[in-house]
Amino acid sequence: MKSYLSKMNRGLVLFFLLVAGVAIYILVDHVENKKKEKAILAITEQYIAESCDSFEFPDTALFFESQATSSEISREKVEPLLHFFSSNDKIIEAAGFANSGYWDYCLSDALCPRACSRQPSNVEVSVYKDSATVTLTTTNVIDFVNESGFSHSRSSTTVETMYFVYKDGQWLLVSVNSSLGMGYIDDYSDSYYY
Repeated sequence: MKSYLSKMNRGLVLFFLLVAGVAIYILVDHVENKKKEKAILAITEQYIAESCDSFEFPDTALFFESQATSSEISREKVEPLLHFFSSNDKIIEAAGFANSGYWDYCLSDALCPRACSRQPSNVEVSVYKDSATVTLTTTNVIDFVNESGFSHSRSSTTVETMYFVYKDGQWLLVSVNSSLGMGYIDDYSDSYYY
């Protein structure tokens, strides 16, 4: 046996051990990333479902009587979503103002967004160490009503990008890039509703 080991090419054995080690590392890394992707996907789906509230104002009468500014409404509507975000002050501030342009449009054109529904599709999750990027397409429907009571549903498809970090044992949002609110600003004219 000793003579067989002395005749064997040690370099070749080391090469096969190295290949086996790399293969095991890649397999373990792949399994870990799949676990992370599954957790992030669940958070993304929950966020999309809960974010509908930030684009709607079900109490039409209160909306038209309100003296609130678009920034105040945006911050109020995002408040229930802040548990998804990192606790960094700048991130919280940015999240609070993310939809102020949408609410400014609704207030200036006297259009109350009564209801919202969002359906995610084409979700892609990319994980690298303690950060992740999610790109998804959402089909959105928002029901608007004006002061005269005329209502109209508007649907759109948007591509959204969500950035996550793993902090304190959980995945937290850092940023959500979405044109959902702004898409409605460009697509409507005052004459359409009157």
